[in-house]
Amino acid sequence: MFKIVFATVLMLLSPAAVATPLFQGTSTDMTVSEVLTTVPDAKQVHDPESGFGPLAPCLARIDNYTIGARRFEVCFIFENERLKSVMMRMIDKPLRLDYNDLVNSVRSKYGPEIGEAPSELGRRADWVTKDGTDISINWFNNSLLQGLNIVYSAKAASEAGKL
Repeated sequence: MFKIVFATVLMLLSPAAVATPLFQGTSTDMTVSEVLTTVPDAKQVHDPESGFGPLAPCLARIDNYTIGARRFEVCFIFENERLKSVMMRMIDKPLRLDYNDLVNSVRSKYGPEIGEAPSELGRRADWVTKDGTDISINWFNNSLLQGLNIVYSAKAASEAGKL
């Protein structure tokens, strides 16, 4: 009996057993078809260059998603054909004002960030929601790279499972 209870508790506490919400109703470990059903504007693609390389490709995308007047490309990134993160890249050249406005919007929805500081490439702000979703806003503004992205992932939740 103890073995059954112990195995059940381990399964329930395992990070793989609980999907973490990401973006617009999606959650970690969804398949491409589940993402396409959940997000009707998304289309299936296979674009290893727009994800995190060949091991974490972008397999679904929204080409033009707007937040206010800002336009984003939304990339659903998969590992082993399971959704791991969502990256939104601002299409137009971002300004510091865009970064500040988005940080303030996320702050008003989720509360204070766990960190906000200059980075080597620009600025970065991070949150972890009550559901375990990591949200990062990155503004790149240097001679090599200019851009703004918002990343939804479950990194902290999966790392907590190692404790």
